[in-house]
Amino acid sequence: MSPHELRARPPAETILTWDSGVLVVSAPSGSRSLRGVGGLLHYRYEQSVLDVRSRAPVFDHHVDGLAVLDAAGLVLVELPGEWAAEEVAAFCETTGLAHHPALDAFSPRVRAALSVRAPGWCRMTGVRPGPPARWRKPVAVGLGVVALAAMAYLASTGSWVVWRGFATLGRLLVEFVEVKWLVFLFSPLLLLLAPVRERLTRRSLRKGVVVGSAGGRHLRVSSGVLYIHRGAQRLASLLIAPEAFPAGELSGGSGASGGSGASEGSGASGGSGASGGSGASGGSGASGGSGTQGHDAVAAPRAVGLPLTKPRSGYAGRAARLLLYRHEDLAGLVVLSVSGRPIHHIPGPWSPEHVNRFADLHGFPLEVRNLAREEYFSLTTQSIDATP
Repeated sequence: MSPHELRARPPAETILTWDSGVLVVSAPSGSRSLRGVGGLLHYRYEQSVLDVRSRAPVFDHHVDGLAVLDAAGLVLVELPGEWAAEEVAAFCETTGLAHHPALDAFSPRVRAALSVRAPGWCRMTGVRPGPPARWRKPVAVGLGVVALAAMAYLASTGSWVVWRGFATLGRLLVEFVEVKWLVFLFSPLLLLLAPVRERLTRRSLRKGVVVGSAGGRHLRVSSGVLYIHRGAQRLASLLIAPEAFPAGELSGGSGASGGSGASEGSGASGGSGASGGSGASGGSGASGGSGTQGHDAVAAPRAVGLPLTKPRSGYAGRAARLLLYRHEDLAGLVVLSVSGRPIHHIPGPWSPEHVNRFADLHGFPLEVRNLAREEYFSLTTQSIDATP
């Protein structure tokens, strides 16, 4: 491999090449040529999935990747996948790019740093999509219809024990064999429940009970807790402040947003990792904050805008209001504490109408803003946690 070339580990096929100050990112989905690259952030963070009832982590998985940063520390391109640490370090040394290792950093800070995106941001997975199997859905539906008829017949003859035996065998097969469409054979009620569930989800979106994409990232409120989901997985939970704070000026990195952690109470459950956030601002010099007060030594460059080590305090404010923003071609939703500090950032497009309906139903003051570059940088770099 050339010293000016860096390859991801299989199955990813992403390749980085450096040529006269231009970084070329090549992947099966296409390629991009980037100028003005400031460095590479080699990251790993832990993502927990929470139990629906207890809000305790059910299981954790690690997300690895490489992020290409601009000179200010904003993410230009996100490249999920495994990269050899020694090869990344050697590539940066050869090309002169800044090397920002964050393989053992505090996970919420890593997620927050990855969510500080530059205009034109994109994610390139480097994995070739599998060939479309058009026959699987018709076969699964056909098997489901047959199984539904078999279940009706067995029910009419009182042979429930036989059906339960088939269902148990089906669950075992689905667990050990990667043929997920077999679930239709042994759980035919899914044929009836799927459209019902989809209709109920659309109804919840119209009423403002949830906001976002049912199959992607969305927010729910239950028993005074704001939950952040991705599909069926519950990723984070934030306690809601008992009294909402009226939407006002956007807090910057100054003392206005630097209220003490003790005055706002604890907020997040341990699953999301947000409970490790700090009341002190983590912004860089551009955000005007003090930056590192109350934190351990910074494990990432100041240009990234966030300390990537766990803060000493266990503070993680309560959700009090929402901020829906746009900045050039970027958009996102930020959950703010009572003092206006950003405690969770969810980048990506959101429907203003749906967010407004959700905020009205659950009593969240909502602010919709078009942010200048300095405001965007200050807001996103101070966030305690994020869902990239």
